Amino acid sequence: SDWGFRWDNRPSLRLGRGTRIDFRARVQADLRDSDAPIPDHDDGSDIDLARNRIGIDGEVLNLFDYQVEYDFVDDEDPWRDVYINYKQFDFVQVQGGKFKLPFSLDENTSPTNLDFVYRSLAARALAPGRDRGVMVHGRALDRMVRYELGVFDHDGRNARSQNPERV
Repeated sequence: SDWGFRWDNRPSLRLGRGTRIDFRARVQADLRDSDAPIPDHDDGSDIDLARNRIGIDGEVLNLFDYQVEYDFVDDEDPWRDVYINYKQFDFVQVQGGKFKLPFSLDENTSPTNLDFVYRSLAARALAPGRDRGVMVHGRALDRMVRYELGVFDHDGRNARSQNPERV
């Protein structure tokens, strides 16, 4: 049946052929405990919530991909990815909304698909981050060539600014 609730490594709601909503949550926490006093913590323990996100993603009629992701830890910019991608043709797709600027394969690969826990220093230091915009992307020559070209409002969250507290 193409309708109903499924569990495919995550909860998923199927709404007919080619239409689905996948529910996602990502939590990453580091716990530190010591007998030595830790500044600002009387009990000597510390919990660092690096990621605390919920979201949905899916597709509509095998023509569109979408994703909406909210981060509970980030008070400054909690909406991570909010976009829709028209994907009828593999050689040219159009994506619009708020998402990572096309920068490098390391930066644009999901952390769940990386071989290491953290990204490379080059990707963390140089990658522009997320911003609102439109991107044309695709694969050509029997998927041997991949391209991404976008126009965005700004240079992303990691861009240099005149504000010394943000740099």
